[in-house]
Amino acid sequence: PIRARLPHRRAPGQREHDRLGNPAQAPELDVSGAFTGGQNPAAFSQNGTRMEIQDVINYVYGQHTLRAGAAFLPKFFDASDATNFNGTFTFPSLSGFNSQSPVLFQAMTGNPHLHYTKHEAYGFIQDTVNLQHHATLMLGLRYDWQQLLSSPTHLAPRIAFGYAPGGGKTVIRAGAGIFYDRLSDHVVEQVS
Repeated sequence: PIRARLPHRRAPGQREHDRLGNPAQAPELDVSGAFTGGQNPAAFSQNGTRMEIQDVINYVYGQHTLRAGAAFLPKFFDASDATNFNGTFTFPSLSGFNSQSPVLFQAMTGNPHLHYTKHEAYGFIQDTVNLQHHATLMLGLRYDWQQLLSSPTHLAPRIAFGYAPGGGKTVIRAGAGIFYDRLSDHVVEQVS
């Protein structure tokens, strides 16, 4: 018997907003061994738009169940990191603070605004074969792509075996494969 299931398509989207602190109006004060005062220098905000466009199809032929699919995940970010733009005065002690004699002043400068994209895609195909009444074998291959990585190694083969001894109430599974982790959005933001 041949059975084919219609493709499973989806394209959800997501908007997100992260914020940590507000731009400080005055420098932070760091008095060694005594206190840290003044305004918090943290001032980070980020707006992101994420989408996932996906299509998956299942096809059953005899003892084989074929499954194939692909997805494209576009991501767009606008970030602003004005942390420590008003600076931090560091004092060696309370007496240094009282005499207004800092030993260090640090401040960030430049353009705190950043716009970047981080697109990803993947595709896969797998075949699950019913070897006998209580045993299955799955063979698969996946391809991953990330916009900001140039590694030529993106293929990830996988194999799995399942066996249900006796009445089939217990299933023993084993599998192996190559899996790639995705580059995090935070890392991309830090190096952009």
